Amino acid sequence: MRKYISLYGLFLFITIPALAQDYPKAEIFGGYSYVRAGGANFNGGSGSVAYNPNPWLGLMGDFGVYHNGQVGSTNFVSYLFGPRVVYRKSSKITPYGQLILGGAHLSASFAGVSASSNAFAMAMGGGLEAGISPHFAIRLVQVEYLLTKNSAGHANDARISAGIVYRLRRE
Repeated sequence: MRKYISLYGLFLFITIPALAQDYPKAEIFGGYSYVRAGGANFNGGSGSVAYNPNPWLGLMGDFGVYHNGQVGSTNFVSYLFGPRVVYRKSSKITPYGQLILGGAHLSASFAGVSASSNAFAMAMGGGLEAGISPHFAIRLVQVEYLLTKNSAGHANDARISAGIVYRLRRE
């Protein structure tokens, strides 16, 4: 009986690595972003870096720079940090949701007059990524509610992003 228990324990020990899901150690995203802020349309880029301590959780930092040149020149910069929850059931399509907090900086100039302000910022939303290789994915869409709040009030805005994700695989 002792031999069977030892053999069973050895079998369990050998199969433990097979139970671990394959998920990336870290992910780096870069792409195009559209922001609707304060009634104006902003175009620009955003990037993020996420560390994944387990298959369903990512700890991330997100940075974006957006520009509106319709009347004068207006720039919007965001820097947000927080958790991302990922559903990695399929290697082809990966849905996720996130709640990230941080700040935003808005600067504008028109006819030689310029102004700027800083605000608390929060983004809440999610997206879909499609794996194209073990190291790369396409972020098909990321849609977020974007809140900015300062002493002048708050704004309920939206951000939509798409781009390329590099996945640093575990070895």
